[in-house]
Amino acid sequence: MTFENSCNCIVDYKVLEKAIIDECHRRGIEPKDNYKIYRYRGYAGISIKHDKVSVHRIIGKYMVGYDFGSEIHVHHIDGNKFNNSVANLQV
Repeated sequence: MTFENSCNCIVDYKVLEKAIIDECHRRGIEPKDNYKIYRYRGYAGISIKHDKVSVHRIIGKYMVGYDFGSEIHVHHIDGNKFNNSVANLQV
């Protein structure tokens, strides 16, 4: 899987790849070979099928091992909304 990071966010691409695969399996779709990371609502985002998804939320779901709704928050510990490293995210 390859990524074009047009918003220059900090992210572990191996973790993001695993998170995308998890999310696609939950949705019953096949992951694509390449993804573009872009600014979405003030955060880094990607598109899965036709849905825009925030990178920190998809990684947060992967970290805890289950899907969750908007009532669960994923915080950027250092306050930098573009630092999506696992060490900087708290579900």
